[in-house]
Amino acid sequence: MLFVLAVLFGVSLAQRPSNASICDYYAGSLYGTNSSATQFQLIQSIVALAFSGGSNLTNVSSAVTGILNPGTFQGLGVDLQPWFNGAIDSTNLNNQPIGIDWLDDGGLNPLYDYLSGSTSDVVLTNTSNQYRLFNHFFLSFAHIFGCSEPPTPPPSSGPPLNLAYVHKYMNLNYTDLGHFINQLSLATAHFGFSDQDSQTLDTNLNSMYNVRCAPPISTNPAQGPQLLSLCQADSCPLAEPNPDCAAYVNLTANGVASGSTSTQISTATSAAFTPSSTALPSTTTSSAAAQTTSAAAAASSSSSSSLSGGAIAGIAIGSAAVLILLIGLIVYYLRRRKPAAQTTPYQPTPVHHPPIEPKHASTVSYGPTVAEMESPRGGRSPAMGMASPVEMDGFEQHWASIGPMHYGR
Repeated sequence: MLFVLAVLFGVSLAQRPSNASICDYYAGSLYGTNSSATQFQLIQSIVALAFSGGSNLTNVSSAVTGILNPGTFQGLGVDLQPWFNGAIDSTNLNNQPIGIDWLDDGGLNPLYDYLSGSTSDVVLTNTSNQYRLFNHFFLSFAHIFGCSEPPTPPPSSGPPLNLAYVHKYMNLNYTDLGHFINQLSLATAHFGFSDQDSQTLDTNLNSMYNVRCAPPISTNPAQGPQLLSLCQADSCPLAEPNPDCAAYVNLTANGVASGSTSTQISTATSAAFTPSSTALPSTTTSSAAAQTTSAAAAASSSSSSSLSGGAIAGIAIGSAAVLILLIGLIVYYLRRRKPAAQTTPYQPTPVHHPPIEPKHASTVSYGPTVAEMESPRGGRSPAMGMASPVEMDGFEQHWASIGPMHYGR
């Protein structure tokens, strides 16, 4: 009971050891033991509060309005529910946008029932879209938080789906995703995460997903490079330092752009975003360049050591003539009795040029202004939608392949 009270009052616990994942540490701290059951309870609690908000609960910050309720982010109004209830054709089904009601099993009520203690788990019918959606979230965040005993993913009927492909038709902007991530971070803080852990989560998720044209990242050699930019609206801030927008043209299910010639690929051992660098030339190219340089040097050396006899004679005669001229000049100046007349030192005539305008570096964009980031869709901002029931299996595999985020001390 004491641990439940600590959860409800949002008590921030002691500093987490650097060798403990946030899932294992807070599951043990909040529920007295670290096990698959307490880890799943922690993930259910965070996801349920982030989506439903705390309006029906006591001692929850008013800032936790819930992803599925109207709210604000950086002073802008956000309403994400239309993207979840099928009002917007956003789900990518076989590369076509369709509308799917992902809240077809009670909407917010199962989340409220769990948070209030009426049920011991988030109870959903296993044939509903909402069941698939929220079990996907439970699995995804169990991996992101580094749970040592995450839920078992359901049997898959296809290969993993790329995140950017799943969100292809959502046109999410910075405000949409920023609100989603902020609500999740606030929920972790309510359940006892330290300010440092909650803020690190917020920063990492924004840097990975809330940017446009992030270069491909290799998280699993078996899958190949993956595209993680979920913020794909034109107003989204570009990834830094090397955005790769060509990779997001004509996206396919495996995350490789059709016909893309992009070569900017970075590697990552965790879910933390790692900026890419321009690919180095191949070994063959470097070897050829070295051979060309060596050949040029050899040719220069050969020409230097192969002077003809006529050239050598000409050099000798020229040197003798210069020596005789120098001797004549010395004799001439020694014989002069009268000192040379002094002349006015040479003063160069100044040339007046028009003033040169200073050169300035080109303007660098650090992301859109608040006005630019506001959704242009008539006040109806889309939510962070997910894959269709047919394609959800592959999307869950993607998250299972990504390791936990690294939280620095």
